[in-house]
Parts: sequence; C-alpha cells; structure tokens
Amino acid sequence: MGCQGSKVAEKDPEQQNAGGETKVSLDINSDAKPAEAKPADGEQKAPPAMSFAVARNTHEAMRHAMKEMQEAIDKDDLSDFTTGWKDYCKNLEVHMTMEEKGMFPLLSKHNDKVGGLSEQHEKDEELVKNVDAALEANDKEACKKAFIAWEEHQQEHLKQEEGIMMPITKVVADSPVGRSKVFHDEVMPAFVDQGEKFEMHLKWVIGLLAKYGTQSQPPEVGVRVFVHGLQHACNKAQWEKYMPIAKEAATPEVWGKISEKFGLEDEGKIAE
Repeated sequence: MGCQGSKVAEKDPEQQNAGGETKVSLDINSDAKPAEAKPADGEQKAPPAMSFAVARNTHEAMRHAMKEMQEAIDKDDLSDFTTGWKDYCKNLEVHMTMEEKGMFPLLSKHNDKVGGLSEQHEKDEELVKNVDAALEANDKEACKKAFIAWEEHQQEHLKQEEGIMMPITKVVADSPVGRSKVFHDEVMPAFVDQGEKFEMHLKWVIGLLAKYGTQSQPPEVGVRVFVHGLQHACNKAQWEKYMPIAKEAATPEVWGKISEKFGLEDEGKIAE
C-alpha cells in the first residue's frame, strides 16, 4: 500500500432537508453549538475535542503537501519534488493503513458505501507506480503527466472520503466524549501498531498544519483541533509518548497559543 521508494467558524452541526433527513455538517468544529452560553468571566467556552478530526485534518495536511509538490514540479525542480513525494508516500501509507484496519471497518458498520473507498486505494497504488517509474527514469515530462493523473485521483478520493465518512462519525456515539472513546478503541490501535511510523506521521501532519493551517482555519486552530482530538483519544501512556512529538512539530509560536488554554500538556483523557 502506498508509494514505492519510498476564520474559524463554529457551525450548527445539523441541518434538516425538506425530507426530514438529518444532514451533518462537515465542519470539523461542528460539535460546538452556535448559541453556546458564555462563562461568567465573559470568555467564550472552549469547543469540545473532536477525535475524528485527527483523520479529517490529516487530509488538510495532505492537500498542502500536494500543493508543495505541484509547485516544485512546475519549476522543474525534480529534486525538491522527489523529496516531497517520498515524504508523502511514507505518510500516505500510515494514513491508509489506519483507514483500512481501523476507520473503514468501524464506519462500515453504519454505512455500506464505505467499502468502495478501499477500491479507490487500489487505484491510487496503480497511479503511484507511474510516478515512481518516471522518477526512476529521471523523466520530467513523464513525471509531470503521471503526477497530474495521480493528484487528480487523490484529491477526488479525499473529497469522497470526507463526504461519506465524516457524517457517519457523528452516529458512532452520541457525544464528543463518546466518539473519542470509540476512536480510541477502534481506530487508535491501527495507528499505535505502526510504532515509529506513526510518530513520523505525527511530525509531518502537525508540521504542515502549523505552517499552513487548513482551508478554513489559521495554523493555531488547525493544530489545536488535531492535537486536542488526539489527546482525548489517548490514554495516559500514549499521550506521554505523543505529546512531546506534537509540541515540537507545532513550533513554539503555535504551541504557545493553544497549550495552556486547552490543557494539551495534561494527561491523555482515556481512562485505562
């Protein structure tokens, strides 16, 4: 699997359509209620942790990495492109392993459309081989052509995953705390079992979020949503291992804006 060679808006989470069907917002901050009461000191209540945003904001980091690769290849800088491509490949493998072994089996219990996403992973692997072959041949034009085809598929795949998967995450439990527990039980093992690969992945994702943020969030919010969600899906021992990695990758500037307010250096929130 994977490559060879290798404005923050707190939105109403649910909207009703004409047929009465519940539509769940894809905003990863959607657990926060729009009419949230303010504490006595006048400061807005902090939004709850959203552990499934670990997967969602990883997609945002992936999009930033794709943009960096596109910029490199547009400048005919095959060296920078190759570095970015190999990094992406290693991290894509970690992410896809999590999906195949954790996320997809979990969400398939609630929606039969999830199975088709695994087939898209197989298509991705075929397109990856074309990029790898062009790089091995040091053929810039072939590399550009293969990368364009792969990126088009990858972008569409991320969009489809979000459209299918993120609404389903709202029904795996009836509260943010419950969803964090489900993520810990069903998804985290697929991360933890990858050992140092997952630690590398954390550095990569958080580093990109700290640099760029997300499409709708500045860096400190993009990082906070990811790290806060992960903390609430970790037990004490897990967070003792992963928190220092997150802190370093986030940069002092970003970490300083979010750590104390959200208790990111406290213990992991899953009781064992």
